[in-house]
Amino acid sequence: MASGHQSEAELENHLIRKLQSIGYHYVEIPDVETLNAHFRTVLSERNQERLKGTPLSDREFQAVLNDLIGAKTHYQVAQILRGSVVQPTGKINIKRDDDSSLW
Repeated sequence: MASGHQSEAELENHLIRKLQSIGYHYVEIPDVETLNAHFRTVLSERNQERLKGTPLSDREFQAVLNDLIGAKTHYQVAQILRGSVVQPTGKINIKRDDDSSLW
């Protein structure tokens, strides 16, 4: 390998170490089921106060996924979750089993 260059794997490992050094956690996500489970965990953790101690039911979580993903691209989903110029704070509507809604 020419000097001054690094492989993609070296770059990726360096980035992972850098992110871990500032508090991010490495998560192994080998399949869609694991991805959805991780998303559900993060969604619940970041909305503990709004959920008032009542975790999302399977039906509620499936509705969130259906509403969030639908026919959207990965880029559009990321804008919804992270926010955009139009809506700086990422928010999604969660319809609870008791018909109440959370933002």
